[in-house]
Amino acid sequence: MPKKVDPDERRGLIARALVRLATERGLEAVSLRQVATEAGLSMGAVQHYFRTKDEMLLYALQYQSAERDRRITERVLAIAEHPSPKDIVRTCLAELLPVDEVTRAEQLIETAFFIRALTEPEMRQVITEGTPKLIDFFAGLLRTAQAAGDVAADRDPVQEARLLWSMVDSLRTSVILEECSADEVLTTIDYYLDRLFRPRSKLAVVVVDCPDPRALAPFYEKLLGAERTKDGPDSVELALGGEQPALALHRTEHYLRPDWATGEPAQQLHLDLLVADLDEAEREVLALGGQLLDGSDKPIGYRVYADPAGHPFCLVTPEGLG
Repeated sequence: MPKKVDPDERRGLIARALVRLATERGLEAVSLRQVATEAGLSMGAVQHYFRTKDEMLLYALQYQSAERDRRITERVLAIAEHPSPKDIVRTCLAELLPVDEVTRAEQLIETAFFIRALTEPEMRQVITEGTPKLIDFFAGLLRTAQAAGDVAADRDPVQEARLLWSMVDSLRTSVILEECSADEVLTTIDYYLDRLFRPRSKLAVVVVDCPDPRALAPFYEKLLGAERTKDGPDSVELALGGEQPALALHRTEHYLRPDWATGEPAQQLHLDLLVADLDEAEREVLALGGQLLDGSDKPIGYRVYADPAGHPFCLVTPEGLG
């Protein structure tokens, strides 16, 4: 009794043989006979499934795309039980890069198919049909992240998804041409994703205890150019602008003024305020009622002050932050 052949398995065998040959020699140099030899089949067996080379090429392209989708799905499922949208996007982008023998072969074959697709409508349709699906997939993940507060509400999910695809499409070509390494490309991807996705938590308000919020507020309003957004006898909140956290001054009945000299009670927390000119900033601090606690005559670095309620803080130049 003749052995029963699985048609899908046989087509996959032929497609894998074609990919191996095309990676070594290029698509144009591959023939049905060569593929049959590589696959360990007769010429008739190959022609049973593919009448022409073009039919075989189209199937190989679809097969390779399906294999990559399967591999990406496996990678995503292996991340965690409930991977975040950022984890999924990062995994997908990384799997599209030619970082090993398999993915490098995929990229080389895709490039060869792309060249043929410029003049062959059927192949062009197969190549281009996957991109909109990937962009829609990324856009859906970004919408989910927006709903969770992990991506800013003013980001356009579709445009960001297109940028993600365009970025990885360009970068994988750079890897193939050895313009940069896969590790360098992954660093670039992480750099962008870290700016697209917010941290899970964000410092929103710095709360400073003091005996009288309204008495202390003018010092920080003028020093920081802050705007008072909440004004009450027990709490004053100051907006610093941009992405900076707000500064809240909170009344406490048992406030103990820190003593810089003895360290009692411990200050536990202090502010570093970035300035361009220490001398100029110091004059403003002192004029507003601040006190110099520890300083030097150097024009760069940092100096320590106390606000009118006794809280230590530093004026720091960019060099001092280092």
